[in-house]
Amino acid sequence: NPAWTFIGSVSPGLHNAGTRFTSRGFGVGTLAVANRKFSNDFSAGFGAVYNSLSREHGRALPVASFEWQASPEWKIFLGFPRTGASWQMTDDLAVEFIAEADFGTYYVTTDPQPSLANKPALNRTRLDYQAFRLGAAAAWRFSPHTSLRATLGAVPMLKADYHQRNYELKSERAAPFFSLALE
Repeated sequence: NPAWTFIGSVSPGLHNAGTRFTSRGFGVGTLAVANRKFSNDFSAGFGAVYNSLSREHGRALPVASFEWQASPEWKIFLGFPRTGASWQMTDDLAVEFIAEADFGTYYVTTDPQPSLANKPALNRTRLDYQAFRLGAAAAWRFSPHTSLRATLGAVPMLKADYHQRNYELKSERAAPFFSLALE
């Protein structure tokens, strides 16, 4: 049916933090999404992601998105984990304004701050993190199948949970972030 798109992926990998890799950092991430195009300018998608390494909030999460093409240049997308707007300035250049949630899990082999007082040893444990990012991105398509994307913004909320050690860190203020991607 041309109105439906189904997307699925399985991503095995090593997710280690510290000075060495270990099989305890092996995890499998999965994604399953069904997307329905209701008209030429409106679509919606629903699904779930699963992270086998996580033991906390990021283990299984719902995914939802609603996308509306408000005009030929403007696209509005609302959902979890990503919400924002996109402006197609030219055929080759698009600008986005985004708010997105990020979740992940790492197996920590080496304590990142062993000399810090009043905390348990954070080696040989899992780190589950949650972050919220606000920012703007510019994507420049310089060939039919290749683009360069730069994102700049702030992370107003970051939570790191070493739940096996009953130790949690939360950001006290926003931190800047920058990313560059070749797609």
